[in-house]
Amino acid sequence: MLFTTIPFVLFFLAVYPVYLAFPGRPFRHALLLVSSSFFYAWWNPRYLALMWGVILVAYGAGLALERRPGQRKFTVAGSVTLLLSLIAIFKYAEFFRHSLVAVGALFGGEIKLSPIQILLPVGISFYAFHGISYVVDVYRGVIPAQRNPTIVALYISYFPQLVAGPIVRAGDFIPQLNSEITVNADDVREGLRNFIIGMIYKLTFADQLALWVDPVLSNIKVYDNASVTAAVLGFYGQIYFDFAGYSLMAIGLARAMGYRFPANFDYPYLATSITDFWRRWHISLSTWLRNYLYIPLGGNRCARWKQYRNLILTMLLGGLWHGASWNFVLWGGLQGVALAAHRLFRGKNADTSNLAPNFFTSLPSWVLTQAFVALAWVPFRLPEFPETLQVYSAIARLRDDQNLKHAGISYWTLCLPLIIDGLLGIGRNRPVWSPWLRLRNHLPYFVEPFLIGLLFALAMTTLSMSVKSFIYFQF
Repeated sequence: MLFTTIPFVLFFLAVYPVYLAFPGRPFRHALLLVSSSFFYAWWNPRYLALMWGVILVAYGAGLALERRPGQRKFTVAGSVTLLLSLIAIFKYAEFFRHSLVAVGALFGGEIKLSPIQILLPVGISFYAFHGISYVVDVYRGVIPAQRNPTIVALYISYFPQLVAGPIVRAGDFIPQLNSEITVNADDVREGLRNFIIGMIYKLTFADQLALWVDPVLSNIKVYDNASVTAAVLGFYGQIYFDFAGYSLMAIGLARAMGYRFPANFDYPYLATSITDFWRRWHISLSTWLRNYLYIPLGGNRCARWKQYRNLILTMLLGGLWHGASWNFVLWGGLQGVALAAHRLFRGKNADTSNLAPNFFTSLPSWVLTQAFVALAWVPFRLPEFPETLQVYSAIARLRDDQNLKHAGISYWTLCLPLIIDGLLGIGRNRPVWSPWLRLRNHLPYFVEPFLIGLLFALAMTTLSMSVKSFIYFQF
């Protein structure tokens, strides 16, 4: 059930008024739990049992950590291993099989293993990571073990963030679930604003960019070098607006119900270093990797060369988390090496300067950072390494493209959404640069809700029963 479809709108309109009408916490939790299970079962009811299996493992591990203090390390290691094994079986079994066969062929042997046909459950990486977050946060003493299974179940299955994040830490969300939530007008207004902006990012920007990007990158050999280069630039915008749009809609839905999710994007395409980029891009994942992988590996509390190793290893695993492909590993490796190189040249406290205050002095760093990010998206987008090489050859004009098709993609059209988003980001950091922000402060109170309602009505006209799925649903 996609946020941008009529079935979801009908689903939410059925749940939300009931949620508001009965403010009691037990009833609301029960309503959200049933609704979230229905939301997930919409894709494939068979995998609902898998999600509940993750919930039971996390809940049981939390109780065991509290009741058996002498076996805490065994409990956390066993439960985390079990949750990671679920991801490995459903997401990487065929990848491992294919890799073993390829290694055998490389050394002149033959390994016969039958293909493994397993349908990947939607969102398994996200709700399994939520389960791990709960177990580890209980182990670390960030939160106590929850006696009420509904709390753990709702934390893991809450439908706005269930299938594509943000990955909200247990220590951030469970205290809210244990509190009485009052929904006020500001919550509804802010939630609706985020949802509408997210919908615009997805439908108006990401899906329109996909109309130019997907045909070219799905058939690289047919298109000339200029078209392939334009498609790479288009994907640079598409993936941002697609996932930032989903995140804003999820954050908006949660806020409309009185819950606060942390921001998942902070204008990452204004970043002037790769370190700054990863503080702004998919913040919930980068924070999760830092807290549950990078820091346990030693983080910054070790020799300099080990810090570089930790960065590269963290990003390699982060790349593999995105999908069962060596191209994802390559993408993660590129990010890790870039982070390590930035730390090497800028020292332990790497620069995190913002583009907005010093535009001209930061411009070279911004261009270098964003060029690297755009080029690194190529292996992220393409399934195989040979296709990645073809694209890089096309960008470098090393490929003969005579008699190849020209897509006729306008660079201005591809860049316009990014320019709009960048100006919003700069305006937020430096309000004096944003006439809209200055105007907004002088508008009558009723104008903004009216405009939000108008935009929502216009956005509703773009809905259909079948639209393009979000990119991160595959992860």
